[in-house]
Amino acid sequence: MSGAFSSVVNFTTDQFLKRAGKLSVLTDLESKSESGQLDCPLQFPKHHKRRRKRLALKKIASSASGDDHLSNANIKNIISRAFDDAYNLLAKLGVNIVLEKKKMNSIGGVSSFVRTQFENKFKKISYDDSQTYSSDEESSEYLKSNVDLSPRSDDDCSSEDDDDIPSLSANGKQQFHGMRIFDNVSPSVSNSYFKVDIDGKKQFIHKQTACWLLADGKANLSADRLKRVQQSSQLVELSKQVRTLNTELPLKINNIIGVDETFRYTNVFPPLPSSFLTDLHKIRSIEHDTHALIPRSTSRYAPPYSQSLLILCQLEMTNSNDLDFENLERIKHSKILYYIQLAKLLQEKFHLTCRATNDCCYIEKNHYIYRLVISYHKEIYLMESEAGKKDGLQRTIKQTNLSKQLRYNTEYLPKLHAAIYGVSQQFVHYQLVSRLFKRWLSSQLLLHQFDSINADILCCYIFLHSAPYEPPKSILSGFCRVLCLLRDYDWINEPLIINFNHELTKEQIFEMQTQFKTDRSNLPALCLMPSVAFHENNKPNIPILKRVIQLAKEALVFLETNNSDSIKFLFRPSTNSYDVIIMLDPLQCPRAYQAVDHVSTEVTYTTRKKSTDNDDHQSKSNNKLLSIVDYDPAQLFVNELRTSYNDQAEFFHDEFGGVMVCVLWKPSKNTTNGHNNNVDYVKIIDQWKLLGTGIIKEMRTFPERWC
Repeated sequence: MSGAFSSVVNFTTDQFLKRAGKLSVLTDLESKSESGQLDCPLQFPKHHKRRRKRLALKKIASSASGDDHLSNANIKNIISRAFDDAYNLLAKLGVNIVLEKKKMNSIGGVSSFVRTQFENKFKKISYDDSQTYSSDEESSEYLKSNVDLSPRSDDDCSSEDDDDIPSLSANGKQQFHGMRIFDNVSPSVSNSYFKVDIDGKKQFIHKQTACWLLADGKANLSADRLKRVQQSSQLVELSKQVRTLNTELPLKINNIIGVDETFRYTNVFPPLPSSFLTDLHKIRSIEHDTHALIPRSTSRYAPPYSQSLLILCQLEMTNSNDLDFENLERIKHSKILYYIQLAKLLQEKFHLTCRATNDCCYIEKNHYIYRLVISYHKEIYLMESEAGKKDGLQRTIKQTNLSKQLRYNTEYLPKLHAAIYGVSQQFVHYQLVSRLFKRWLSSQLLLHQFDSINADILCCYIFLHSAPYEPPKSILSGFCRVLCLLRDYDWINEPLIINFNHELTKEQIFEMQTQFKTDRSNLPALCLMPSVAFHENNKPNIPILKRVIQLAKEALVFLETNNSDSIKFLFRPSTNSYDVIIMLDPLQCPRAYQAVDHVSTEVTYTTRKKSTDNDDHQSKSNNKLLSIVDYDPAQLFVNELRTSYNDQAEFFHDEFGGVMVCVLWKPSKNTTNGHNNNVDYVKIIDQWKLLGTGIIKEMRTFPERWC
């Protein structure tokens, strides 16, 4: 109740214990009164259902009081009479003829048939080819034994012949409980399945199921990887390990909060463990450095993508005598020293693989990589004080863009994260709706401009304020309601107030609406006002918001006039309005498999790393190197373009497997008749080609659209 999600709880531990104690005393008095142990019996009010149930039990007990006690003979007679009554009832319908042909006209025959069917059903689970496989709905039952999957040899990794089909054995103790195995699959989804040989018979398993099979020590199926990352025990265990170092660190740690969207169940594609290596070509794209694995510069392939999980470490305030944390420059250097010392202690005491950088500390635990960032509240005050100084005298506290962003990351984001996490726990379909909505935004190349946290908050509104309807009970209905909200809401004249935990009163809501009308010119186009924390997020701007609203209208029209089976059409963007399209090399896009229309060859999933020249050196040092993390060449290239050319153009990209970057020129200050003057577009495009050497496959320009 005092952890990262404490804002969801509206009572203290002391209040909870007192109420539990009162209920315990009242329950004890009621039981003693009913059993006659009290001298002055008390009459407690009872619900009418409990009264009826008690009278029915007394009636049954009185009617059965004259019968003999239950025995084996009485039980057999009751079962025999029940079978005879059921058989006579079915005989009136002519079913007895079929039962006699199947030799099931006696209780013994029926028992043998049911027992045989029950045993056959649980020996092996199979599905017909008419079923549609969905990895996100895969069963979470455990395998009761290990499965031996023979990986391919290095020479035959690219072959798709039947001779290279991995062999699985289901004989003896090796069984397949809770795992889907198909005899046939539809040709349209054949790229998502492996051919395997089970007892000499060719069958199919999903690729994500194969990932789970090859994971060491993973009890759940691959579809449950979101919950495996979210496991509170992992984050709690890491928090305890870090807290034990308080005596050896310069400042004590007050709290450790997981603020990554994976921890609130809204990550579109939850991160895979760093131990997963896909395709031997990509394994060869990794080489060893002194402290970590790095991409091989001479490889045509990008290494497998592994995403880090952001956790926030809040430090205590220092005394006035501690000069290391009294100005911004010293705080910056002290943070770096703190990361170095923290990484060193975690390596020495808990044998975790850590790497300290200038702005964070990477910690690899159970094949997942956490990115720990230090938060020191006084740093915000010092930033604003420094900005308000004039002629060496401190006059005012002035907010800057840097201080606003830091305040959002360290104060507002944990509160919003806790509130969204509470909604995901309250409504089971929220996380699925949010992930689908963000996938739709990203497929339309607008997720970066819209902002992921805004998408999560927008989805919270349709669940918390669904009146006059019930909250959505399916993914598609929730997705349609989000689109309707975008289409129908008056974003210009009304703020969208999200009342988490019913914290706001009617007076407070009216005051927020009044304040909105007063400051409308200074507020963002999409004005979201959560009750837990209000942050002036400038995303999206007015053109992007209009674009999203128009796409939402078209999507709703399509859903109303077409079958939901063709919903994939909504996730294909239109590129007719862009000035430049940059096509990227798919081999340099490690997340290309996440694309909506991705077509790939068969991929081998393995946890065995192909040996390299530096393996001998690593085995001698016995130091595990940090895995490659957050390395997506396509996304890094787009981020560099946005940073360097933000004044000239707007860049649109699907971060989930997109292989194209769409560019729209921004109007410059010197604009006449809709044409930009003094802007050399050809020179800028040549600079992009030079910047994207090795990752750009093709550059498509449309001069008629801007000339």
